[in-house]
This record gives sequence, structure tokens and C-alpha cells, in this order.
Amino acid sequence: MKEIPPPFQHQKETSLFIHRSDCTYVASDPGTGKTRAVLDAYASDTERKRMLVICPKSIMLPAWVADCRKFTPDLSIEIAKAPNKTRRAAFEKNSDIVVANHDAAKWLNANIDVIDGFNWLVIDEATAFKNPTSQRSRALMEVARYFTKRIAMSGTPTPNSVMELWSQMRILDAGSRLGRNYYQTRSQLQMPIQEGQFTRWEDREDAREKVFNAVSDVTIRHTLEEVLDMPEHINRNLEVDVSQKLFLLYTDLAEESRLLLETGTVDAVNKAVLQNKLLQLCSGAIYNSEGGYSLAHPERYELILDLIKERSTPSLVAYLWRHQVENLIELAKKQDIRYAALTDKDTPERRNQIVEQFQAGLYQVLFAHPASAGHGLTLTKGRTVIWASPTWNSEHYIQFNRRIYRAGQNFRTEVINIAAAGTVEPLVYDRLNGKIEKGSELLDLFNSISLARAA
Repeated sequence: MKEIPPPFQHQKETSLFIHRSDCTYVASDPGTGKTRAVLDAYASDTERKRMLVICPKSIMLPAWVADCRKFTPDLSIEIAKAPNKTRRAAFEKNSDIVVANHDAAKWLNANIDVIDGFNWLVIDEATAFKNPTSQRSRALMEVARYFTKRIAMSGTPTPNSVMELWSQMRILDAGSRLGRNYYQTRSQLQMPIQEGQFTRWEDREDAREKVFNAVSDVTIRHTLEEVLDMPEHINRNLEVDVSQKLFLLYTDLAEESRLLLETGTVDAVNKAVLQNKLLQLCSGAIYNSEGGYSLAHPERYELILDLIKERSTPSLVAYLWRHQVENLIELAKKQDIRYAALTDKDTPERRNQIVEQFQAGLYQVLFAHPASAGHGLTLTKGRTVIWASPTWNSEHYIQFNRRIYRAGQNFRTEVINIAAAGTVEPLVYDRLNGKIEKGSELLDLFNSISLARAA
């Protein structure tokens, strides 16, 4: 049997912290080893029964099963996969740990008998339950009542607003810290901003301090740089010029909200759709009203392949649209570039196989959608993340970049943000970085208290 590597000091601190309370929020950075800390805490609990882990489908095997077998091999673990008959069978095997995906929350609420004999509930990437009105959030609120030990995990607990923490904490402590009524809490922490016929809610200046004071007793956070000697990490924008033809198309679409192309018509019915269509146009192709897409900027795909070939180490490419991955794969085949692609249709077994093969150095590039590979996966064989085009989702952006910049990375890493000069793309990156700073304000407070505890 292989010798089990000892935990880092911050993982020991996290495990001990978990034992202090019936509920815990582990808000440490992506890549700091939160899974191992939770497994160690569970293994050392003399009053433990069985543990249920709710996590993204993409990390059931490569994170939870792999870490359990590596760090706590005496514990047995099962994956509860759809269909429902298979899910139930996993619970009936009487293993120490059962892992189910986020979407299983509704099924669990309807089949509450399967959790008899469990007392630990772990919600990995808990921001999946930040919407208090979603069916799965409401279902998990009901399910959580049956567990005496509840743990939430996310390195990005409030990517856009402190109110995104309300539902997560409601699941953890039944509302004892941030209140039981969402709208009452929102009126205390946010102010309404009228924008035409719509109302936008913005955090008040003292919102983060109020939330910090309310939840700091059960929250622990460590930053990656604080606990590990990490190599240099560079994040840079690569602005590229566009052809005159593309710029004219872009200007027409921006001004008229409509394009008449040989292959179909592109309509933008409102501001949000227009912004999305402008990003599509810059990204290489644009979808038309007939359901197909028209190539507009193939140079973007060629640039990405050139960046991949320039590097002697594997790259990770974030794509947002089907046309991107289709054209990138086609070019990779033509240029004999070893590649793999992760999609939301992959089974956990297939996803785990691709991750293992990437880590073994079998590929020069992995094409992945941020929603499919944005959480939990370790891809430290790669040293470069390339964004084929920007995303509005700051959580996806942070998490995806952390696939290569995490524990186990021993080399300099870089993130390349591709943007067309003079378009909306640089603005999206600016807005994205603004969101990151806003979300980090609350995390900074947790950083300070974690350092104080360590001292």
C-alpha cells in the first residue's frame, strides 16, 4: 500500500475548524485541497455515521473518489448516478460516503428514506445553490434538515453579490445567521436601483461587513499564495486587430441590432441579446435566426492554434459556443495537434479518463467549456489557459483559471485573454475584473481572520 502523504498545515487547521461547529463554510481558494481537509475531518470524527456529498458531476470521480482512495483509503465510497434506480442502489450499498450531483437534490427530497443513517452533508461548489427560488435550492433546504453536520465548500462564494451567500447559509444553518426571509435580508444588505422598467439590486457599502460579522464564526478561508509557495502566475490581455469587413459587420450589428447575411438573418431583440451577438461575432462566427452559424472571423481560431503550437507544454482552452469547439477541433486535426474536448454530455467516467490522460501528457491541448471544467478538476500538467472569447460569468472565469494554478503546480503559469480591439470584448474583461474585485472584498475579511487564527 502506498504511503499516505501528510496534509498541509492549512488542511489540518481546516479539519479541526470543521469539528468546532455543526455547520461550516470552507471558502478557501480553488486548488488549496479543500476535499482532502473535509475527508480527514470526517475520518477523524468518532461520532460519524455516513456522509453524503453533493457536487458537480464533473468532479465526482476525479476529485472525491480519487482523493478518498488516495488520502482516506479505509473509507468506502460510492457514486449515485442517474437513473433513479442506480442512484438508490448506490445508497443501499452501505458505503461510508455516497457522492451525488447537484441535480440529485430534488430526487433526494422526494426519496428522503435513502439518507437514513447519514449525519454528514457536504455541498461542494455550493454556489450552485445561490438562487433561493430554484427548485434544487429549495429541495436541498429540506434535505439538509436531516443532517446534524453540514459543510459547504466554494472558493468563490459571492462572485457578484453578498446576497448570493443567503441561500447557501440558509441550507447550512436554517437561517440563523443571515435570516430566514430572503427579501427581508435583501432590504438590509442591498438598495434598489431603477433602470428603466427594471430594478437592479446593489450591495450597500456596509453589506460585506454585516455578512462577515454574521458568518465569520463558521467560515474558514485560506488563499493559495498564503499557504503554498506558488510559482509566478501571469494574467494578460492579447488584443488583436480585426479586418475591415468584420468591423463593418460589427458596427452594423451594434447600430441596427440586425445583420443580413448570405447564410441567414441575425436579430438582437434586446440589449442583452445584442451584447451576446456582438461577442459571438468577434469570437469567430455568429448564430443566425435559422439555427445555423456564419463564419465571420476564422482568424480567431487560427490564432488560438498558433498559441498552442508556440508552447512546449499543454494548454487549456476555454470555449463558449459550439462553433468554437467545432472549428478548433477541425483545425487541430488538420495540424496534427493532439487534443481532447470536455463537454457537458460526457459521462463522469469519460471525463475522468480525459483528465487522467491530460495529466499524463497525452494531449497538447484540452478544449473545455467553463461550465464543464470550471470546478474541482486538477489540470496542472497545463501551464497556459487561453480564453477563446470572454465570459460574463466571473465565477466561471476564476474557477477555470484555477485548474492549472493550484496545489501541485510547480511551474510558471499564464492566462491569455483574447480580445478584439475596438469591440465590446475588452469591456467585458474590464467588467469581469471589476466583479472579481467586488467579490474579493468579502473574502479579504475572511483572509484576515484566518491569518489571525493561525497566529
